[in-house]
Amino acid sequence: MRIKNYFLVILVVGLFLSSTVARTHAQVVNSGNQTIQTSQLIAQLLIQLQDLREQLANVIKYQPGKPLNTITEIIGPKNITAGEYNSWNFVTKNSDPDNYSSLMINWGDGVTSVSGSGYTYNTPGTYTITATNHDGNGEPSTLTHEVTVGATKGNGTLTPWGNKLVSNTSLIPENKFRAYFFNKKDFKTEVAPTIVDQPVFSYPNDSFGSSYSFDEHTLAAYWVGSFSYKKDTDVYFDFSNPQWDTARFIVDGKTIIETNREKDATNIPTLTLKKGKHIIEVEYQVNWHAGYFRANIGTTPVIYTNIASAKDAARKIAGVSAVTIPISEYTSADTETGVTVVAIPNTTAPKILELNSYEPTLWDVTGASARGVKAIILSSFAGAADVIHSGNIPIFRTHDYRE
Repeated sequence: MRIKNYFLVILVVGLFLSSTVARTHAQVVNSGNQTIQTSQLIAQLLIQLQDLREQLANVIKYQPGKPLNTITEIIGPKNITAGEYNSWNFVTKNSDPDNYSSLMINWGDGVTSVSGSGYTYNTPGTYTITATNHDGNGEPSTLTHEVTVGATKGNGTLTPWGNKLVSNTSLIPENKFRAYFFNKKDFKTEVAPTIVDQPVFSYPNDSFGSSYSFDEHTLAAYWVGSFSYKKDTDVYFDFSNPQWDTARFIVDGKTIIETNREKDATNIPTLTLKKGKHIIEVEYQVNWHAGYFRANIGTTPVIYTNIASAKDAARKIAGVSAVTIPISEYTSADTETGVTVVAIPNTTAPKILELNSYEPTLWDVTGASARGVKAIILSSFAGAADVIHSGNIPIFRTHDYRE
């Protein structure tokens, strides 16, 4: 139906309602009570007329193929360097402020975000950023922006965030990691740099970001450490699935692992490092309202099995008289370290601990040996959960998370 036809409908309905009001007023004007009823009826009819006008106006606004909310411009760099964070301004125009708007960004490398202004391209190449603004009627408005990503000058390796965060190499600790939490739009905004044994990030909501005046979509973490080996050594990587987020592992300036929701690192390499000192860096970028991440980097391989095999192996060690003590949580309540201290009951029977979490909890089982724990079954959907202070107690790992 053409727009002029909609206006004709409004005109006809308006004339009909107006004439109805006039006739009704003429019929009942001779009585006092009838006059009151007439006024009420007139008011009701006028309200109905206004509602009808608004409904028809909304119909007129929506025309198939003509979105009410559009994207008019993408402002930002066209030539950038791999490994560095860059931002773009997505300019939208909403002709109907009351109409719902939804902005979707496809970065051109297989990653899509529901909103956002910035991104880090890790691999050199040419990419097309596609921004789509949907209105409440589902009509899309699309605009593209081509970006050329080049390698850094020199040896061609990617530029890690540490180039902006680590002002002096003396800040890099030996056999540990220095952790930085910061606003990835402003590398000068460093939050709580600290020394940790392994990279860990555990914030269940956006409270961390709001505490430091930037939202969760600008929150990032970076860890860097110096590790020395007396001989050629195999180094193993075990890390949690970042889901909506992205993570990158860099050894001696070269990226060895990249992972995100669209691109899981299913084949995690075993890296042989030569005798001497090596710099290991880990980058993690939050793309959602919460963030959970843990990485275990060491010289001992991490082996996962299924839950049935883990239970059988634990029972063989602990014996048929052993009691199983299940302890479950979604994620650790300690957002700073991700550590959960386990309260182990003091019973005479040998024990099997079943430690179960969705996110990568670090379980503290101090005193487990003294309380008769013979085996530990460690389950985590995200992976990379771990146990500390377990002594020589065997640990059987599985991804079979059970609520």
